Amino acid sequence: MNFNELKGQLSAIEIPLARKRKLDGLAEVFLEEINKGNQVEVVFICTHNSRRSQFSQVWCQYFSDLFARKEIICYSGGTEITSVYPGVLETLKEHGFNVESSMEGSNPEYRVFWNGSHGVSIFSKLYADTKNPEKDFIAVLTCDDADENCPYIPGAKFRIPLPYKDPKFSDNTISQQSEYNKTSLLIGAEMYYMFSKIEELCK
Repeated sequence: MNFNELKGQLSAIEIPLARKRKLDGLAEVFLEEINKGNQVEVVFICTHNSRRSQFSQVWCQYFSDLFARKEIICYSGGTEITSVYPGVLETLKEHGFNVESSMEGSNPEYRVFWNGSHGVSIFSKLYADTKNPEKDFIAVLTCDDADENCPYIPGAKFRIPLPYKDPKFSDNTISQQSEYNKTSLLIGAEMYYMFSKIEELCK
């Protein structure tokens, strides 16, 4: 995966000031934990853990590697178990990520990796799944439904709403791939902005 090929696309995406303020706040929380010498565990949460939270986990972990922030480890979860939507996997491949399936069934587990990295394991699960951290993690709510229905996240040290529009509305239509690309690149652009902000604050 060549970031230089994606950088232009991500940098061209305009992030509204209100979103930048949210991302600035998230960057400050990350940096606060880093400066304390803590491992930063972040769990991206949406209802079905099938689209937005999966994109967020992958992009956040990718930029954690790109910016050499090994102390940041990314997870995802939902309030219901479904499966990773195939359009997510196709979109990640289109953006240069490698995707491999390690199991079959109604809720397969996939490994998403890049440039020889270990990457991340993604599958639909509850945010309280045993593969996710139990306490002192940062909970980032990527959909309004999860934000409204989960006012309290057990074990979360911080709870930060960062909702995205669900690309599900385009499923099985001619606009599906373009909408999934748009959602993925938006999340990628915002994660890139946030990690750039962390570096800026460190200077």
